Amino acid sequence: MCHSVRVATDTLDAIRLQETLQKYSYLYDLSRSEKEKVHDQAVAMCLDGQPLSLIRQLLEVAVGPLDISPKAVVQSAVGNIISALR
Repeated sequence: MCHSVRVATDTLDAIRLQETLQKYSYLYDLSRSEKEKVHDQAVAMCLDGQPLSLIRQLLEVAVGPLDISPKAVVQSAVGNIISALR
């Protein structure tokens, strides 16, 4: 029984991850690689707890020189958290 529950939970987690990735893909398409929109999306992904490797991939596929580093994304996310706590 425990194994069945774990498999079901793992399957649901995989579905949720797929839905989240589709949402990020859709938002990226809407951004048209505009620097501010890509930055905002990367920060949102960071705040959502997405791995830095996924955020780095987003920044790498953007068209044109955006000059946004993963470090800048994390700093902005931390700044947002601090602002929310004030």
